[in-house]
Amino acid sequence: MISEDEARAELARRALRFRAAAAGREKDLIRSEVLGTAVPDELLGSLPAVHAGLRQVADGWLLWITNHRGEESVRGPGRRIHLFEHARVAQAHRWPNWPVDEIADRIGSAAPTDRFPPVAVAVLEDAGWFPGRVLPEAEITAWAAARVPDDDVRLHDAARRALVEFGGLRLHSEGVCDLEFFPHPTPDVRWREAASLAHWAGSVLFPVAEDRRQRVEGLVVVLEDGPGISGVVLAGEIDQYVVGRTVDEMIINYATGAPPQPVD
Repeated sequence: MISEDEARAELARRALRFRAAAAGREKDLIRSEVLGTAVPDELLGSLPAVHAGLRQVADGWLLWITNHRGEESVRGPGRRIHLFEHARVAQAHRWPNWPVDEIADRIGSAAPTDRFPPVAVAVLEDAGWFPGRVLPEAEITAWAAARVPDDDVRLHDAARRALVEFGGLRLHSEGVCDLEFFPHPTPDVRWREAASLAHWAGSVLFPVAEDRRQRVEGLVVVLEDGPGISGVVLAGEIDQYVVGRTVDEMIINYATGAPPQPVD
């Protein structure tokens, strides 16, 4: 398990990065980190003060950093990081700006059999999701039928189930993910991209979301099971990545910041 000293060191590192970002000097801090030099006194002196703390939770530590004082420091906006160890590897999940007590309760009540880990549930709930959410299937089918440009771009069962449950949601966690599920207004070029991707993959597919992070801006498609590439794929401007074997796994990977795997 991660020790308290290790947790405090990570808290100090993240608090410094938070202060630098607030002052618009994150690049200066990163430059020092890359060069392996001490942070200049001039830089440290220019950074605003913050309030930070940590609390031990069931499987690790919960860290928080905010500009607010006192009791507001555990409720005000800032950073919430769950630091824990999995398979002997340190993990850090960034949570939405929920009260620290509520995050700790969610972490403590999680079970291995849960469909989604607590941080993914938090991101989903912030977007408006709830267990049992269902959109009218007829509306999803009609919306898709009006936009399909190619026989290989088809609303197959897995894509339909994803849109019926998650359609219209925007999963956003600052610095981690920004994923908007269809249906929403989409340029025709996106559908042409989907057709090209289907030909490349050799599989029927359907777009279910857009990754709106500025450095990515890709189309997320669910491929129908078959002899070609399978799973959920993020198609960027240049490369394609597998972001999950299923839609649930894709959501978990986005919410936890897990890196996608390049398609061979």
